Amino acid sequence: MQILDNPGRSDWPAILRRPEAEAVSLEKSVRKILQQVKQKGDPAARKYSKMFDGVSLRNMEVSRKEINTASSALSIELKNSIATAAKNIRAFHEPQLQTEMVLETMPGITCKRKSIAIDKVGLYIPGGTAPLF
Repeated sequence: MQILDNPGRSDWPAILRRPEAEAVSLEKSVRKILQQVKQKGDPAARKYSKMFDGVSLRNMEVSRKEINTASSALSIELKNSIATAAKNIRAFHEPQLQTEMVLETMPGITCKRKSIAIDKVGLYIPGGTAPLF
């Protein structure tokens, strides 16, 4: 982690610049990783966690104790910000929970949207240059 203490305004563009990668090459690499995780499951996820983050995980599940420890380390301000973000995310996405929508866009033309739950989802959020929750 890089700590910046009151950088000058002229330094802001460089500080805020996001890393760049060539899209085609990056997509090819990501596809390979996703395919490996799909085929090999947790062992592949562990391999890439070690490779990219330098973290060796025995258990992929975060325990209640780990959650409580992490939570106690957060400031009230950050907890309030996270709660506000969660509230806003819920407010935006809860209307999408309706199971089906049928709309006749013009006489004889019917469009349908149907949401179908998925059994499992894997999520990897790299830290990069922005803290993401």
